[in-house]
Parts: sequence; structure tokens; C-alpha cells
Amino acid sequence: MRQLRLKVNFEELGKDYLFDNQEEIDENATVLFVEKDDQVIGTVRCLFVNYSHEIEDYWGIGRPISRSKIGLTDRLAVLPQYRNSRAAYLLVTQIYKQALLEGS
Repeated sequence: MRQLRLKVNFEELGKDYLFDNQEEIDENATVLFVEKDDQVIGTVRCLFVNYSHEIEDYWGIGRPISRSKIGLTDRLAVLPQYRNSRAAYLLVTQIYKQALLEGS
């Protein structure tokens, strides 16, 4: 999954700064992926947190109406040849299921 993120974010988009503190963030996050023929074709990272002013300042997210957790997702990457497939849909569905598991 890290290789896919590297390929899309660094090689394709030129975003080398995204990998500075990746391991630290990954420790607290859930990294989801979609496979086809034993190859990872898409991945996304999600983190479910309680509201804080730091979250609001960094992500621009206002205080939620309920006390539910906030789902933060980033590092969505899908191999170019699968971008017109159901890969992104499957990742979003997995995020929703993970939110239910996390009590968000």
C-alpha cells in the first residue's frame, strides 16, 4: 500500500512532502485497500477522532452537531488503469464500514 501511495503521490503528483511523517500518522490510522488479482489497486487512509480545535484549525472542520467522532480521510490513491473502475467506490464503502466499527 505504501508503494501505491508513493507511486501516485510522489511520482505522479510530485508530492514528496507527504511522506515526512507518514509512519507516525499511519500508527493511529486505519489504512484500507482494494485488491485485484493479489495486487493492491487502491488505498486510502482514515482516522476517526474526537473534535478538537487543532482538527478545526488544520482541516477546517467545524464543531459537529453530535458528539460523534470525525472521520478524516486522506492519501486516496488508485492506480491509473483502475480509475474508471469501482475501486474508489469500494474504498469509500470500506471507510463507512470502518466508521461504524469505530463508533463514529
